[in-house]
Amino acid sequence: MKKRKCWLAVAVVLLICCCGCGFGTGEKDYERGAEAYERGSYREAAQYFEQAIEANEDRAEYYLYYGFTLTQLGEYAKAVQSFERVILDKDFGKVKENNKRACRGAGIAHYLAGEEEEALACFYAALNIPLLFELDEDIRSYIVQVNAALVERYRAAGDLSRARGICDGLLEDYGESADLFRMRADLWMEEEAYEAALADFDAAIEAGDTRMGTLLGKLMALSALGREEDAAVVSAKIAVMEPHDDEEALAGAVALFSIGDYAAAAKAFVALAGKGVLQADHYLVQLYMEQGAYTQALEHLRVLEGKGTDGAELYYRTAVCLLMSGDTAGALQYYGKLEQKGDAAYLRKQEKLYIVILEKQGDYAAAYEKMGQYLSEYVTEQDPEYEEAHKEYEFLKRVTEK
Repeated sequence: MKKRKCWLAVAVVLLICCCGCGFGTGEKDYERGAEAYERGSYREAAQYFEQAIEANEDRAEYYLYYGFTLTQLGEYAKAVQSFERVILDKDFGKVKENNKRACRGAGIAHYLAGEEEEALACFYAALNIPLLFELDEDIRSYIVQVNAALVERYRAAGDLSRARGICDGLLEDYGESADLFRMRADLWMEEEAYEAALADFDAAIEAGDTRMGTLLGKLMALSALGREEDAAVVSAKIAVMEPHDDEEALAGAVALFSIGDYAAAAKAFVALAGKGVLQADHYLVQLYMEQGAYTQALEHLRVLEGKGTDGAELYYRTAVCLLMSGDTAGALQYYGKLEQKGDAAYLRKQEKLYIVILEKQGDYAAAYEKMGQYLSEYVTEQDPEYEEAHKEYEFLKRVTEK
């Protein structure tokens, strides 16, 4: 869910024009400010509202309009201060209405500033004021959006359980929503809880989610569960859908890739990569490597690295592609980068890669020694690689003993 600002230009009129304002000190500047605001001339509007407030510090509508103007200008802290000037502890209907508007405005400013907890406090305070009920649906929408931002924060920090708890609470408080089911499904996928993820993807689809990305999530869950026939049905459905944006186009390309239509998938990925969609470069690397087109894979690995992509996967794949393209020295360089990362998930691949590099360099004695260590550390009799690895070990032994 993306943060939204476009509502301000329209909503602010609906929210403030009802405040009640007669003519008086600062009124002309206030009117000029409102006019400038509606034109989108926010800096000009801010100047007029500042003059209006300087002339009369007791008019709530001046501070409300000024607060929304500052929010449009990205001056969120000042906007909050302006909204807070409106809030009064008085038991009058008009004061309470202004309090509700101001709490909502402060919540929006906090939210856009990335201050989710403060935003929620303001939105709940606004919702608890039993007036201006026409604002409640909008306020609840913001509460969902802010919680979605918190979900993303906790997800990025690796606290998936806490992120999922927020989704659970939102579903309980606000009913079954396709966006919430989808959000929780993505979290289940990260936890590799594929059955739960599949149930939430299905719930999102049942609730009206027709996005290709949601179908792609279902496809990935089905594939992880080994339900290949069901996965093929979903893939075929995605492949014939017309994408409405890059996210959907990427989902369609992934579906084509998953059902083995590499030519069509590559065409779609190349188009997306040309538009700067880095995920498309990731998939092109995988696709080209599977086809043995290592030079082409390298081109996209270079793009990813140039855009700041870092990590064991990039270094490992680059080393493999360089090695298979005949650049042993380059492969050794990226092996060094991979080794420095010390990623436990890549230690076995890393050792196997180094053995192949040593062989390509003709250093069979070192390769033989490393192969012995590799067998001892990683290969058991139950390992699918057991027979092949021992054959390689015996080959290196014969070559070394000559």
